Amino acid sequence: MAKNGTVVMRISSIQDNLVRLTMPHGTAIHPNKDIVVAAFDKSGGMMLRFDSEGRQKFKNTVTSPGVPFSPRGLTISKGGNIVCCNEANGEFYIINAKGQLMKTIQSNLIGISAIPWSLAFDTCGHLLIGTTNVPLITLQNTLTAKLLDSAC
Repeated sequence: MAKNGTVVMRISSIQDNLVRLTMPHGTAIHPNKDIVVAAFDKSGGMMLRFDSEGRQKFKNTVTSPGVPFSPRGLTISKGGNIVCCNEANGEFYIINAKGQLMKTIQSNLIGISAIPWSLAFDTCGHLLIGTTNVPLITLQNTLTAKLLDSAC
């Protein structure tokens, strides 16, 4: 949408008579202007990437033994890494600009006991994590600072 509320582009959930996505849960704009969406379709959770014209570039799913991929929040670092949280097991996935899984981080190993639900970076590159029963957690340690391109 434009600043004045005018719709400037719609990405159809159906293409070539096939459902591409249902229930989008998170959307972010990549530094290269791609649109990244965390959503579901009939086969489960996924992340879709579209170019700035709305054409699908690729689809990601992340697998963990015995756990479905249920993406909720997603955000993108200044360096272009996509961070997505999995509602099903509380894991965070860090995916590079090419769509490759770089790292999996278990939330309990970084002090988060609730289910991660929403994500955002602040202007210094700190990862803000909204959870289901704790208002907000700011995550900034050496590992994530290096991995997520933090600036402050």
